[in-house]
Amino acid sequence: RLNMCLKLYWKSFWILNLLAAITLFICTPPVSGQTTPKINLVSSKALSNFPKDVSFNLTVNATEKVRSIQFFYRINSSHDWTSVVKRFDDRYHITTEFVLNTSGPNFLTPQSTIKYFYDISDETGFTLKTKEQELKYLDPRFEWNYFTVRPLTVFYHDRPDSDIEVLIRDLAVQIETIKTMFSIENPDPIKGVVYNHRSELSNILPDKTTIPEIYHGFAFLDQQIFLGIGLDSDLITHESSHLLLAQAMKDRKNDLPAWLQEGISSYLEPNRVSFDGHSLSNLAPPLSTMESVPNSAIEIAYFYRKSESVVSFLIHELYPQNGLQLFQTFLFVLGNEPYPNVDKSLYQTFGITIEKLDEEWRSSFRGLTSPPRGTEIFETPSPFLFLDTWLLGGLAILVFVIVGVRFLIHKIYPGKNEEYMEPEEDDT
Repeated sequence: RLNMCLKLYWKSFWILNLLAAITLFICTPPVSGQTTPKINLVSSKALSNFPKDVSFNLTVNATEKVRSIQFFYRINSSHDWTSVVKRFDDRYHITTEFVLNTSGPNFLTPQSTIKYFYDISDETGFTLKTKEQELKYLDPRFEWNYFTVRPLTVFYHDRPDSDIEVLIRDLAVQIETIKTMFSIENPDPIKGVVYNHRSELSNILPDKTTIPEIYHGFAFLDQQIFLGIGLDSDLITHESSHLLLAQAMKDRKNDLPAWLQEGISSYLEPNRVSFDGHSLSNLAPPLSTMESVPNSAIEIAYFYRKSESVVSFLIHELYPQNGLQLFQTFLFVLGNEPYPNVDKSLYQTFGITIEKLDEEWRSSFRGLTSPPRGTEIFETPSPFLFLDTWLLGGLAILVFVIVGVRFLIHKIYPGKNEEYMEPEEDDT
């Protein structure tokens, strides 16, 4: 009887396993090589039309009607994705294009990185998310080289290696000085793109008609890239400090006044020139009005002179014993919640208002005496400025030519020359 029970048990066991296998085979969908995906990505391409735009081209096939394609992208160090969506009706095969403008108000710096992907949805609600791709947005007119002094990478073209070796040594010191000033140990990467001549850069800037030639560098804080003219240590230090100061300010929404931004960057230049407040006091506007940089070349130059001079005054003169530490605290307060304005931060750290700072600075004689107006060396002189010199020089050349012609005539035709030069006497 026991044997019969065991036989019945095993017979039932095998029958149940067979039924389970048959059920699983019937209910499981086929996964053979003939399986067709609901949305098939045929091609995805990106084309840079520097400096105008970048086009992203996509072709898809679908077994159901495609309802929408959403294009996501982000640029450089941004963590936020921007998206554009296109909607379609009754289409199984779609070729479409998304165009990202990179000029004018949407200016994108060379050496930028664009990351992007697509979400493609059909009428059933199924969505295909494509793999994230990356495009390097380059200026194709030149063959670019680069060097890195962390966190800075500088791109340049057509310069000898000897220039680069010296520059790297100088910048290694300057970058450490900037990091110390802003109290940032591990800053995010920043980039610089340096051209050799203004003409190489002027035709790609956002609005070249409003940029005076006194400018040689342009920092784009949101992209963490600067553009420059001339591979110069002062220029690279100045623009790098703008980018790193933006990092030190963290999530601060309100911009710092221009006098503070430009003053700090100018102060950090290795070959800076500081002018005294006394000689500059009547040449630059009040500090409280220096929220933005003026437009004319002369006003810009004095704006920069005063900005650097005021920062130097804060660090070295107001409290000489601990001015640098106080200035670092001043920046720390500005870059942390509740993100006070400059007036409050000045009073909190230095115990001075912006008006009082201006007043104290005007009585300072530290630094060089600023040249008065009319003797600026940063403007191209008018062609009529030396008109009297030109006239005198031209007159001298004319006399020299006349004398030379008379000398030649005298040598070639001595007799005729005397008849020609001396009037005949009248016998009557």
